[in-house]
Parts: sequence; structure tokens; C-alpha cells
Amino acid sequence: SRLSGMTPTLSPDRAAVPSVVVSSSFEFKEDFGEDLASLLGTLAKKVSGRIRSIDPDVVVVRRADWNRNTGGQRGPRLRLLAEGAITGAAHEVVQATRIRTGKECGTDYGASKAQIDADASQVHGGKYSEATAAALCGLVAGA
Repeated sequence: SRLSGMTPTLSPDRAAVPSVVVSSSFEFKEDFGEDLASLLGTLAKKVSGRIRSIDPDVVVVRRADWNRNTGGQRGPRLRLLAEGAITGAAHEVVQATRIRTGKECGTDYGASKAQIDADASQVHGGKYSEATAAALCGLVAGA
């Protein structure tokens, strides 16, 4: 069973989609130099192409947990858009695509968010731990 976990991340000038396949990891990065629709389209195309090449059985996209203090800020709003773009792209290729919060990943894993995050930090040297937690969630629960 092949499984992929993804979590979009944003910095002030770049969007990235760290992704973990249970046996490997990769990341897409795009600068914000282009308009937002083009940026999201580019991320979706890259995710779609990569998912086609690795042919996973399940894809779990880890979405941001809600935070009242950051909900209206630019970064979290852009992350929501990126999550939607990559989830839609993944779902077109793999029908068993799921989107989960950190808490939901923990529940599916049979533990807490803190525990799945701790376990995920032990894989790939802790790099892309949220995407790894999404992959673990799908691996254990079949998401």
C-alpha cells in the first residue's frame, strides 16, 4: 500500500508543499511572484503530476488547525487556498484522498495530535513532520 501525506506551508514570499510518501519525501516550492490563481494552479499541477508518478492508494492532506488569533491573517487564508488546490488535484488522481486537521490525524492514528506529531518527528529526521503525520494517519487508519 502506497500512501502520501501533504501539508502546504507558506512564508512571506513562497508557498511550499512538503509531501511524504511512506518511504520518501519531496517538496514543491513556488515564489509568490505570479498572481495567486496562477500560483495555486501551478501547485495543483505539480502535486497532480507527482501523485500520478508515485501512484499512492491513499492521500491525506493535513489542513491547518483553526486558531481564532490567526484566522483572518493573510498567511492562514493563503494556506487554506493552497490546501484546497492540492486536495482537489490529489482527489482527481486518487479518489481515496482525505483532508484532516492535526487533531483528526491523531484520532485516526489512535492517539492524540501531540503523539502523532511526536512519532512523525522521528521519521525523515523530523523534516516535514506535519506531512509525515498525515501519511501515518492514512497508513494506520486507511484514512
